Amino acid sequence: MSNGIRSSGVWNLLSQSMSEAIEAVQDSIVTVHGGGRATASGVVWRPGVIVTVRNGLRRDELVNVIHRGEPFSARVAGTDGGTDLAVFRIDSNSLKPVHASDLGSTRVGDLVLSVGCSGLGDISASSGIIARLGSPWRTWRGGAD
Repeated sequence: MSNGIRSSGVWNLLSQSMSEAIEAVQDSIVTVHGGGRATASGVVWRPGVIVTVRNGLRRDELVNVIHRGEPFSARVAGTDGGTDLAVFRIDSNSLKPVHASDLGSTRVGDLVLSVGCSGLGDISASSGIIARLGSPWRTWRGGAD
């Protein structure tokens, strides 16, 4: 990183924008326990609906969802092994759904954030760049889109 870019404030603006984006979604992130697997993060997609990873779950299994220290019982509503996704239903509509962006405006080079919860419940994040669009992809288990 050159001093010219750093001194221009671009990196400070980018950092501030990313921090604001994380703050905007953190109330929609939960910790998921159960399924004979390690703790995972999930996102409140719609009222009463949580989306997370599928690995290690059984369809009829009850799972615990923790949001800011408050436990919720959840049941598996559906899973997809090809994309490694699971959908849970909880009996509470009090959790805030995430605001999903318009994917139609997504471009190669756009920044993306991955926001989750650690096993202790604190927020964690990482970032990346969209490398390509419109091409089939494979999951680590071999599933395709």
